[in-house]
Amino acid sequence: MTYNRDQTLMHLKNIINTTLKDTPANVYLFGSWARMEEKRTSDIDVALQSQEEIPTIKLVELRERIEESTLPYRVDLVDLSKANPDIVKKVKREGIQWKDCSNESKSQTGL
Repeated sequence: MTYNRDQTLMHLKNIINTTLKDTPANVYLFGSWARMEEKRTSDIDVALQSQEEIPTIKLVELRERIEESTLPYRVDLVDLSKANPDIVKKVKREGIQWKDCSNESKSQTGL
């Protein structure tokens, strides 16, 4: 299956929103995909942030759903509670928020 940029991001966003629907977490797209500078070989960088620790079982389930999906790109999930402070700053500076703690999807990606 071939996806264009918007379809790829929408598919990934749907996987994340479905998997984390009951998990109070902020979800950010960052890196080359957020800057609209992605290449065919670029991975998709997604950061997760929550005031409470995201259960390991949820993170495993999310990774499995992404790996089993038809997405043609590698997805790099970053838990900001365990990330280097420089990464956290980068995500906050350039990231696009997809989901906030109230579980409302954001549509800042133009989708």
